[in-house]
Amino acid sequence: MKGPTEKFLRRVSDVCEEGTIWKVFFGIYCVLFVINMLLCIFSEKKPSWLNSVLIGAGIGSTHYYMDKYARKKAEKAEA
Repeated sequence: MKGPTEKFLRRVSDVCEEGTIWKVFFGIYCVLFVINMLLCIFSEKKPSWLNSVLIGAGIGSTHYYMDKYARKKAEKAEA
């Protein structure tokens, strides 16, 4: 890889390992979940089951990565 590409990918990796990006994605998925539920309540048109499954998977995966970051941070603090 060339220098700028490698530098950019390292920055992206650092941000993901830092944990803040997962909090942002978790917030986005939670907002989508609330919108999905409000659509179910106040509209005659119901969202597809696939939409609900994808939102749930997004919430679950971001929660997993936030927990993974917290465990890594605790391990580094112990060391």
